[in-house]
Parts: sequence; C-alpha cells; structure tokens
Amino acid sequence: MIIRLQNNVYAIKGVYYIYLLAIDNKNLLIIDSSNGEDTGIVLDGILEIKSKTNYNPSFLVLTSCKKEVAGGAAKISSFLNIPILASHIDASSIRKGMCLDEEYEPADVSIEIKDIKVLINGLNNLTFLRAKTPSKGSLVIKYNNTLFSGATKISGIAEKIGYVCNAFEFSKVEEDWFLRRRKENEKALEYK
Repeated sequence: MIIRLQNNVYAIKGVYYIYLLAIDNKNLLIIDSSNGEDTGIVLDGILEIKSKTNYNPSFLVLTSCKKEVAGGAAKISSFLNIPILASHIDASSIRKGMCLDEEYEPADVSIEIKDIKVLINGLNNLTFLRAKTPSKGSLVIKYNNTLFSGATKISGIAEKIGYVCNAFEFSKVEEDWFLRRRKENEKALEYK
C-alpha cells in the first residue's frame, strides 16, 4: 500500500513502513528497507512512485542497524543499484547482518554518516540527528517539517514538525496537542 503523506513524501506499507522523498535533482531517497520479508511489495511501491513522479531511486538511508529497518537493504540496494547510507556507528553491524541479536542479510554500506548535516549532491535540506536508541548509531532524519525515526519512537516534538514517521506508524502532529501539552507542563511547574 502506498500513501502520499504530503508533497514529495510517500509511505509504503509492507511488514514495516518505509518512506520515499522525491527531492532535489529528481532524486528519490528511500528511508529504511523493512525487514526483508516484504521486498517484493516494497520494490513494487518504489517502482510505482518512480513511474508517477519521474524521480529515480538514488539513495537508501538506514536509520539504524535494527532488522525492521535494515533487513531488506541488501536486496533493495542490489535491485535498484543504489548506495546505502547509514551511521558510521551502525555501518559495521549492517555489513555483518547482525544487530542487537537479530540476524538478516548483510548489506554493503557505501556512505557512512558522521556529521548531522550531510552535504551529498542531491540530498539538500536533510538533517541527520543522533538518537542512540535502539542502537548506538540510530539516526533521526529531518526533512522540512517531517521527522523519520525508523525503529525509534518519538514523542514531545517542537511545533515546527508536521509528521513523525517510523517503521511502525506515521502520524500528523497536531499543533493544538503541543499547545495543550505546553500549558499542562507550565501548570504542573506552578504547583511544584
């Protein structure tokens, strides 16, 4: 199933969600790869989005070495002939196909992300933040007003975020929620 979340942001539902960004220079950035049990569904979705947008798959970014986001990386990367990007901390685990006692098909990480602002041709407007959970090299990717967190669940985000997307679900962030939450927190501080 393919879902268009907003302009140039798509979700594909297999066993887990993966996300596609149609970004600069007609690049299609793929975020995460699911666990490898649904590669046919994922590839069909990617090819359908490619045909509708005329954007070409250019990169696969993995938000951690966890199986639910990295397990299908080897097949997707090989089929589409695209490089894999991952945190320099998790790269060796992905190359071994082993993370936190879970095994999967090893994948070749071509580009290791060390800085939070990565300047790779065609990947402008992306910011990589370190999450350190569930693996020490986990990343959260910010693109415009959307956060992609892979196997990391996030809550309590600042008002400038429109969507939070992870391997398990995606949700639109309602600004009213933040205003209510802030007022509740301020009220709680008054009573201390």
